[in-house]
Amino acid sequence: MAICTQKLSFSTIMRTKNSKKEKTSGNGPSVLPSMRSDFNAAFMSGTKRFELPIKRDLSGTLIQIHLVGHETLDQSYRLRREYMDSFSMCMLVKGRMNVIYDNFISNAEPFVLRLRDCRKPTVAWLDPPKNGESVCAEQYYIHFVPSPFVVNVYEYLMRFSINFQLGSDVLCFVPLVESIIAAMESGTFNEVEFSVKFYEFFVKLVEYVRSKGYDKTAVPDAVSKTLDFIAENYTRKISVEECARNVFLSPNYLNNLFCSCVKLPIAEYISKYRYNKATELLITSNMSVSEIADAVGLYDMQALIRLFKKQVGTTPLAYRRFYKGNR
Repeated sequence: MAICTQKLSFSTIMRTKNSKKEKTSGNGPSVLPSMRSDFNAAFMSGTKRFELPIKRDLSGTLIQIHLVGHETLDQSYRLRREYMDSFSMCMLVKGRMNVIYDNFISNAEPFVLRLRDCRKPTVAWLDPPKNGESVCAEQYYIHFVPSPFVVNVYEYLMRFSINFQLGSDVLCFVPLVESIIAAMESGTFNEVEFSVKFYEFFVKLVEYVRSKGYDKTAVPDAVSKTLDFIAENYTRKISVEECARNVFLSPNYLNNLFCSCVKLPIAEYISKYRYNKATELLITSNMSVSEIADAVGLYDMQALIRLFKKQVGTTPLAYRRFYKGNR
């Protein structure tokens, strides 16, 4: 068990031992590759994070956690992670965060409950401040051990959405996290008692999803295929017409369907996807701006500069200098 309550700055690459882990979903056990995580952050005052040793419940009756936290982050925050053997639930209460999860881009806002299968690739970061403003974010999260019950609940919920817009903390997620942290700090955390609380929270979440009609609005297959098509082909020029041909629909119909689900037109989503991929290359590589423009399918350095000006009001080189200076 570990706790962090002071301001920390670090950039680490962590790899777990090359031990075999078992997936709890699918057709029996399989080997999960070693977790990869590149994490850069400066935790601000009030941050608390606890990690629990994982002891598998052979009875399958407990809902277990192995990571819980309340973080206040400054603008240097950046996370890249995959193959983490857990299912997470996160919610911002302040600020905005860019997130790429399993090739899907979204902007996390306050009181959006984000569900993630952490075995899949995730990238998250805050944009640099504009006009000298201070940028920070505050979030609460729980990582659950992937028991059969947890996997089944997540698979059910994530058929409809991975981001549930609550508007406020109507499900009392923050008090739940705070109660776990308080129990950790006082040494009174009882796994059985909290397992009951987690079960009650999952029941409440499923009821909320059904009451809001999420279970009647699963993402259409054409939209899922278009998201995958963009992720596979963003390095070259692609058009709405080509995306439509790929799913045998008219461009207008697909664009309207896509926009109703993703909240962005296809062309704008492609631009945002390229921007996000470019930010990753700026931070993690030594490629030139021109090379990065080619790598994300723009083929023109000026086009990439215009894209950054539109998205964050700065140039790619200024963006790189900002992040390099905070690592």
